[in-house]
Amino acid sequence: MRHLMPIVTPRLVLRPPTLGDLDSIQTAKEDAWPDLQRWMAWVAPKYAGQGMATEAANAAIRYAFGHLGAKAICIGYFDGNEASRRIVEKLGFQKPGVARQAATRCLDGAKLDRHEYILTSANALPELDVSWG
Repeated sequence: MRHLMPIVTPRLVLRPPTLGDLDSIQTAKEDAWPDLQRWMAWVAPKYAGQGMATEAANAAIRYAFGHLGAKAICIGYFDGNEASRRIVEKLGFQKPGVARQAATRCLDGAKLDRHEYILTSANALPELDVSWG
């Protein structure tokens, strides 16, 4: 199966990274270091709160269902990661359960519950103008 990249939304272009992206990725990692230590979120703070992670996830999920033939998408977040919870809920995922003390946070050794979600169709996703290839 040929993967049709890039995936394009009104504000984003999703594609595999290249060597030319190295400096930007490193800068984003350094800018996000406090969050990175807690959640391993590789998102530069200047882009936080603009809905870009939701938009990127929406596009990637549409690609998975529409082009790759996915039957279901599973996702989760750990206790306290409210930004990830909001994204999952905005995208219409259903919550089948919680895995108690499923992970140990690297920063402080805290045991965290993982809230697990599933989506079986792109129909619940918010509208998005997206194309690929």
